[in-house]
Amino acid sequence: MENTNNIYIVKPIGFHEMEEIIAIFDSREKAENFIDRFKTRPIDLEIVEAPLNPEYIANKQADPYTVTLRENTNDPINLGINDLIEMAEAAAREEYDIFFYDGAERSQGVFNIMLFSGTEQEALSRAIEKRDETVASGEWDKEYQHSIEIKSTMQHPDHDK
Repeated sequence: MENTNNIYIVKPIGFHEMEEIIAIFDSREKAENFIDRFKTRPIDLEIVEAPLNPEYIANKQADPYTVTLRENTNDPINLGINDLIEMAEAAAREEYDIFFYDGAERSQGVFNIMLFSGTEQEALSRAIEKRDETVASGEWDKEYQHSIEIKSTMQHPDHDK
């Protein structure tokens, strides 16, 4: 059987701790066979695929942060370091989103950015700067209008028919 450079972890559904791992295999087929090894298949197990020896970003001078802000306040809703590979990659690209939960008012919109920074305060300052750029450029308003359109479409799905 060919190794796909992934591992297949068998664990109880909903459990996230390493101590809960039951077995690790080098193929999905072997993991499925393990689960099916008895007459009655356990329904509380799942297989999670994970990369083996993944490539990752390393930066000894900075950490990958996620900062979440509202439009008119510099007090963060969230400010923390990410340890997931995907989040570090997003931080390297300085990815951000502006979104409005369930028809939130414009002032309740959320700006979320991932970025590398040497300190928490520097991460916050850079996030505020980037958030302010999105407001000044009209991007915040554009996203708010888009959220209103989506909400309207969801409330009136037959409107365009």
